[in-house]
Amino acid sequence: MNPELEQKFFDRFKFFHPEKSPKETLMCFGFECSDGWFQLIWDLCEDLEKIVPEDFEVIQVKEKFGMQFLYP
Repeated sequence: MNPELEQKFFDRFKFFHPEKSPKETLMCFGFECSDGWFQLIWDLCEDLEKIVPEDFEVIQVKEKFGMQFLYP
């Protein structure tokens, strides 16, 4: 995801900690997905924010098996 979109998450949601070391969280590598995931993840974070405890922390955001299908 591009750095500007990532920064929006880091500024808005307190459960992302990109400043921590890789031994603590993988968010130091940023969001490992394309920009197309932005709105879906944003909506999920807004929902999570309402129900998760104060010490909740996201440790990785990754598009593992995403691929684009091309049809003839």
